[in-house]
Amino acid sequence: MSPALGNFEKALRFGEGRRLKRLQEQAAYIATLEPDFQKLSDEALRGKTVGILGLTFKPMTDDMRDAPSIPLITALHDMGALVRAFDPAGMEQAKMVLPDVTYCDGPYSCVDGADGLVIVTEWEQFCALDSIESSRRWPVLY
Repeated sequence: MSPALGNFEKALRFGEGRRLKRLQEQAAYIATLEPDFQKLSDEALRGKTVGILGLTFKPMTDDMRDAPSIPLITALHDMGALVRAFDPAGMEQAKMVLPDVTYCDGPYSCVDGADGLVIVTEWEQFCALDSIESSRRWPVLY
């Protein structure tokens, strides 16, 4: 079991009610990704920089409750990756939940020089970042 999945199980012990159900759904989703995470050795991501666009659980909010970025960033940190992030509205809230992230002042500074990019929350602004798509040297995950 990867450290990422272990973090979900710890989180489940502290949840209750609707939040517990949401965490269980997220844990089940991450479990489906487990084989992909296992293919990546710790060395594959150790020291690599991953840009994260969108931190909140949905666009147009600063709400971090049950945000998919939380377990994702935790898993990336567990694998030794460095994480830079940008969110149009949720960075102040995210800083309280994810203190070990480098927060950027815009999407371009977030991905500049990054080894990978994950678009977590589909903000409208991110759909118009065609220059990122055309100049990238790495995969973009949605």
